[in-house]
Amino acid sequence: MNPSIETRIDSMLRALGECVLPELPPGSAAAEQTALVMGHLGVLKDQVDFAAAFDAYEMSCAEALSTALIDEFDGIGDHASAAVDSLRENLTAGSGAKAPAAMRRRTDELGGLVEALIRAAGIDGSPEFRSRAGTRVLEYERPRMSANRALFRGMNWETNVTGLPELEVMLFDR
Repeated sequence: MNPSIETRIDSMLRALGECVLPELPPGSAAAEQTALVMGHLGVLKDQVDFAAAFDAYEMSCAEALSTALIDEFDGIGDHASAAVDSLRENLTAGSGAKAPAAMRRRTDELGGLVEALIRAAGIDGSPEFRSRAGTRVLEYERPRMSANRALFRGMNWETNVTGLPELEVMLFDR
């Protein structure tokens, strides 16, 4: 039987904390980097149960934003029209992505196409579309940014975590 991911991470944390870190000069760059790696391993341990569901959530957010931007498009300008056509074609084709790596690729691909549309709209999109697109991007990205912040709650980077979503509820009870 293979040890669980959590058990393997605990083993790495013990090795770093009990064997490596005590041998390093306190305050040295090596000690700081070791502590940073330990922090990331702790967060990864916290994230294991959420990883695949989070990838699916991010992909669905990218698809929803893409759909919203396509719906807002008013057909002005060759650059913007070509960019929205590329986004529409990709979105319509779908991906059927189920594996986490495929979902991450899909999310990145859609993000690149959304970025291309925003850039193209800056060239020859209507002022109205640019305004609506900016509003849509903020509307769709705010909850996703909060979810990303919640995913890294364990790093203690946030001074105030009130208002951040509970990932278990957000990802599994929707």
